[in-house]
Amino acid sequence: MRACDVRAVQNNSPEGARVVKRLHLHVAVTDLPKAIGFYSGLFNARPCCAGSRYANWRVDYLALNFAASVGHRVPGALHLGLEVDISDDLQKIDRALQSPMSSAAAIPWEVSLSKSILRKENLP
Repeated sequence: MRACDVRAVQNNSPEGARVVKRLHLHVAVTDLPKAIGFYSGLFNARPCCAGSRYANWRVDYLALNFAASVGHRVPGALHLGLEVDISDDLQKIDRALQSPMSSAAAIPWEVSLSKSILRKENLP
């Protein structure tokens, strides 16, 4: 992956200066109730939201946004993502993730603003 012009800025959060707030991983599962039981035990937390086809955990101690859903052809990783706090970082990071060096990646990437509806996705 090529470098992009994104710099962490100092903030007053406990995490200090960083561009990426949390990593996102979305996996396809065949049995959502079973997956909820497994991942809830793994993270020692219940999902922050769940429905009949989707569950999501925001695991603060890992800086992780983890999602599991059913209804996909093959179980496994669907995409990785990066949550950022500053909208100006979305395009810069997305350009780096779309570079020729990263195009051979088997798993699509997504860049989104944390706690926001605005979202940039790279889905197959």
